[in-house]
Amino acid sequence: ERILDAEISTPATGAVGGVMFGLQDTGFSLPDGTQLLKDINLSILAGSRVAVMGPSGSGKSTLLAVLSGQASYGRVSGQLLVGGEPASDLGFLSQVMGFVPQDDVLHGELTVEDNIRFQASLRLPAGTRSTDIQRAVQQVAKDLNLSAIVKARVGTPEQRGISD
Repeated sequence: ERILDAEISTPATGAVGGVMFGLQDTGFSLPDGTQLLKDINLSILAGSRVAVMGPSGSGKSTLLAVLSGQASYGRVSGQLLVGGEPASDLGFLSQVMGFVPQDDVLHGELTVEDNIRFQASLRLPAGTRSTDIQRAVQQVAKDLNLSAIVKARVGTPEQRGISD
């Protein structure tokens, strides 16, 4: 049993665009009482991209399920803040945010940069020049604060990489 028990970020104040939503003293428990998240405090700015990273079993997927309103398989405690104000309904989150699950199309044998490039080639318009794709890859890596690990292999269950 691993419990994610950390303050992920401090509430943002005075930021351009303001806080879209956040969690305050949030936890998540399974029906049998097993606590998977404890005392999570998180602020996410409107229009931002956030990477949730950590070792296997640390609560990343559970946190994302809570954030996206898909944690109906357990009990969420704490407070959801929208625009800095308490909100009572987590269900609407699935309509305003999304996430790429861990088991999405990531190629563990490739580097972070190669995975971003692969996704860019699928999402950018057909005929996009390779120099423009590379520029987009570099920008995404920078935006997600992944520049330091772009040459690292993602990893697989059999071969360790950054996803371990």
